Amino acid sequence: MKEVNIQEIKYGKKFAELIVDGEVYKKISLEALVKSGISKGILNKSEFNKFLNLNEKLTAKEDLFSTLSRSLNKSEFEYRQNLKNKQYSDESVDYAISIAKQYGYVDDLNFAKQYIDSKKKQVGEFKLRYDLGCKGVSQEIIEKAISLIELDDENSCYQVLEKYLKNKPLDFKTKQKAYRFLASKGFAYDLVNKVLDMFEFKNDYE
Repeated sequence: MKEVNIQEIKYGKKFAELIVDGEVYKKISLEALVKSGISKGILNKSEFNKFLNLNEKLTAKEDLFSTLSRSLNKSEFEYRQNLKNKQYSDESVDYAISIAKQYGYVDDLNFAKQYIDSKKKQVGEFKLRYDLGCKGVSQEIIEKAISLIELDDENSCYQVLEKYLKNKPLDFKTKQKAYRFLASKGFAYDLVNKVLDMFEFKNDYE
C-alpha cells in the first residue's frame, strides 16, 4: 500500500501549506482540511489524492467567490475563463460555477439584463446582441433579456448623434463620418438614415 507522510501543516488566515514527503503544497483550502480530516502523519496515497482533488475544487470555489465579491458584472463564460486561466481543471471549474449558480451569483439572464440596461442609451440593439454573444451568453438568453428590457433605438441613436455632432459643421463630410460612427455603434442602417435626416446637413453644392 502506497503511503505519504504529512510532515507539517502551516495554517494561514485563508489557506494552509502542507509539507508532504519533503514537497511543499501551497494554497491548501482550510475547508478541505476539515472535510478530509487531514492531520500530520501517515496517510494512504489514494486518500491523499482524493484530498488534493477536493482541495482544488474548493480552492477554485474560493477564488471564484473572491472575484464575485469584487464584481458581479460578468457572464458565466467569463468567470469560467478566469478560472481556467488559473489552471484549474474543468471538473473544478464546473464545481465552483455550480455552487455560485446555486446562490444566484452567476446568472446569465440577470447579467444580460443589467448589461443591456446599462448600455442601451449608448449603442444599438445589433451591438448589444453582438457583445453579449462575445461574452458567451446564449442566443436564447439574449432574446429573453431583450424582451424584458425596453429598448428605444431611435431615441438612443438620436441622442448619440446629437452628442457626436456637437461643435461640428453640418456638412456632407461630417454626415458621412456620422453615418459610419452610428453604424459602428450597432444601430440599424435604415434607422441611421432616418435619424440623420432629422438634422439639417448642407450638401456640397450649397
